[in-house]
Amino acid sequence: MIRLSLFSLLISCNGDGLSQEWQLDRMRILAVRATVDGATDPILGTLAEARPGDTLTFTSLTYAPDDDPIGGLLWMACLPEGPSASGCDLDPVLPTPDDDAPEDDSIIGFEPMFPPKWDIPLTALDGLPDSERAEGIAGLVNIIALPLAITESLPSPGQEPNPDAEEELDPADLAVAFKRTPISEAETPNHNPDIVDFVVSGTQIDGATGFSAQRGHIYIIEPLLADGHIETYAYTQNDGTKVFRSEEPYFSWYTEKGGTEEDGDAFFDQAFSLHPHTSVEWTAPKSPGLLTLHVVVRDRRGGMGWATLTVNVL
Repeated sequence: MIRLSLFSLLISCNGDGLSQEWQLDRMRILAVRATVDGATDPILGTLAEARPGDTLTFTSLTYAPDDDPIGGLLWMACLPEGPSASGCDLDPVLPTPDDDAPEDDSIIGFEPMFPPKWDIPLTALDGLPDSERAEGIAGLVNIIALPLAITESLPSPGQEPNPDAEEELDPADLAVAFKRTPISEAETPNHNPDIVDFVVSGTQIDGATGFSAQRGHIYIIEPLLADGHIETYAYTQNDGTKVFRSEEPYFSWYTEKGGTEEDGDAFFDQAFSLHPHTSVEWTAPKSPGLLTLHVVVRDRRGGMGWATLTVNVL
């Protein structure tokens, strides 16, 4: 095992930099999606809101430059210890390839060796009055992306690890993300929204993985959600009154630079768009080549989805 002193990193490494929010120029965790094991609803899609005793699996959308790849993702989860909890207070031990599973109960995965999975305790809602169990609590999930140089230092299969080894990590070398995932006995539990297509400058691309663009030209890009993926749900107010609300999803946009500062990078006119006004303007770089765009949809209830476009700039 290799012990990493990471608690301070959860505080000091927030991913902020001088580049724009939508600019992909460093290692980042862009989105995290929780899915309850079990059947998928034919209209609403995959269930995102767990009940006590359910098992959650997780997927992530990450980005890293070619010269600074991600070597591993460390996943940790815990129940909140109070209403202001903002993460898991951990000093985790990284598993090695010989391990059957992580020893630390708070570690729910270490990719690529152990895909993340969290068995929600049956006691997760204990202590809540019956009137609050429908709204429940938010489970806490921390994700740390480790550079390849760190994961390559882990012992190989069959190699004895150094029990005294402790890595000194620069927070600037890591990407850290935090997710709240709902756990409740909700009458209308939340499902993940899915982006199923795009309209690019007025033309639906019909499931294509990307499009061609002219250097320096502006393109209006609109994401399309699956039918039924903007949910109406029951919400219990503080006085116990039940009301029905509709989701108000929003979209986060990301683009590779696709050029040099002198040539002119690709850019969005805004980092976010709100339903029903979901389109954004994307300006292609002034140099040719392939680049990637990502859009992430969040439904403000813990559900999340994303889609990727590859653009051939001519």
